[in-house]
Amino acid sequence: TDYSELDDELSEVSTVLWALGTSSLSVDEATYTLIHVDFPAAFVKAWLSVQRAAGKIDSLMAYHFIAGMGTDSSDSPWAHDKRKTERDVAAMAEGTGLRSFSYRSGYIRPISETTNVGHHITEALLRPGKLVTSSKELGQAMLEISARTQELANGTLLDNVDSLAYSKAYLLREGL
Repeated sequence: TDYSELDDELSEVSTVLWALGTSSLSVDEATYTLIHVDFPAAFVKAWLSVQRAAGKIDSLMAYHFIAGMGTDSSDSPWAHDKRKTERDVAAMAEGTGLRSFSYRSGYIRPISETTNVGHHITEALLRPGKLVTSSKELGQAMLEISARTQELANGTLLDNVDSLAYSKAYLLREGL
């Protein structure tokens, strides 16, 4: 939770794609909270502090956070932690140029080079219901939203349909 060694880099950063995380099944609750609440909160606090010191606190910045589908409706500890992070980061951003965006995807398929048959079967089952996005599509959506930071409110929540639409917009804008 100490990001002070990154101060020089953080003064130049305007967009963060925060994808650090782990499954709630692989760690105890305290470790999960450390990773999914404490790490991002400390990072955003440090980032805003550096931006404030550099006189850039009102510059447009974008923070993208992967929360997951069910974050708003589940009573499980992982959902509580993700909701807390969404709220805390949005609150820290108030009165600054920072906009926080939270992605509530159902399933994110890894890049093709790291997938296996199980990933593709899961995608085939979920894609018709627009419950799946690839990590590449999600990245494209994040880049497109970063280009439109001023158009979206701080604390915007995005589901798979939103991510897929922004991914398509990114491809169109880039002529791909």
